[in-house]
Amino acid sequence: MFCHGCKQTPEEFAQGNRVTELADTRGALVLLPRQKERANPWRCWNWFDTATARGGGEAAIVAAMIRKVSRWRRIDAARVIVAGMSAGGALAAVMGVRHPELVRGVVVHSGVACGAAASPLTALGVMQRGPEQDVEAPATDVRAATPPASLPVPLLAIHGDRDTVVASRNATATLRQYLRLNGHPAVANAMIPATVLPDADATRTVQDGARSAVVREWRVDGRLVARYVLVSGLAHAWSGGDPSLPFNDAEGPSATALVGDFLRDVLP
Repeated sequence: MFCHGCKQTPEEFAQGNRVTELADTRGALVLLPRQKERANPWRCWNWFDTATARGGGEAAIVAAMIRKVSRWRRIDAARVIVAGMSAGGALAAVMGVRHPELVRGVVVHSGVACGAAASPLTALGVMQRGPEQDVEAPATDVRAATPPASLPVPLLAIHGDRDTVVASRNATATLRQYLRLNGHPAVANAMIPATVLPDADATRTVQDGARSAVVREWRVDGRLVARYVLVSGLAHAWSGGDPSLPFNDAEGPSATALVGDFLRDVLP
C-alpha cells in the first residue's frame, strides 16, 4: 500500500514515484488509497487525529482495505508493506505501530512518528520541531501486547536534510519508535529524547550523481529492523521522482529503488 501526501492524488503519487514499475518487477499488487476533500480540504491523511493515532479512524479504514484486498486477491499476509510520503508517511507509521498483525514492513518518506501530535491544532508545530509526546511509549506498550510472530515490523525512513516542511528530527523520532517496537537495545535508555539519533549497527554513504545519502542500519539477531536514509540537499520531495509533478525531486538516490532494496532485505 502506498499512501499519498497532502495536495496529491493517488494517480499523481504513483506517477511521481513510479511505484508501478517497481511492482511490475516484483510481481506485486499496489493499493493506492484516496483521501477525500471532505475528510481534509488539502487531501492530507489525518495522522494527527487521536482516533487515527490509536489505530482507529483512518488507520482502521486502511486496515479494512488491506484485509479486503488480501481476501479478494489472496495476498500473502507475510509480504504486506505500507509506505507513504509526508502525511501518507505519517499514516504508514501509524499502521506499523497499531496494526502489526497486518503490516510486515513500513516505509516513511518525509513523515512523522505515530502519536507525535497531541491534537490537530499542534500538528504544524510538530512537523517543524518534532514530537510533542512520548512516541516510544506506545511502541513499548504495543510490543508487550503483540504476539512475537507479528514482530518485528521493519522500518525504512527516508528524509531530506533540507526539508523545511517536516523537520528531519521527525524521522529520528520515527526511527526510535520502531527500534523500541522491534526491541533493539540502542533505545534501552528511556531518558534519551526522541530527537537524538541512536548509534547504528552499520553506517555507509551512497553517492548518486551530485547528491549523497548516509544510510544507517539496525539489526536484531542479524535481521534488519530499521534503515534510515538521510539525503543530502533534498527538500520536502520524493527523492528520484518525476519532476513534472509537485513534491518530487529528479535527483537521486531513487527512493523507489531504496524501497525495492528494503523489500528484498526484509520480506521472505
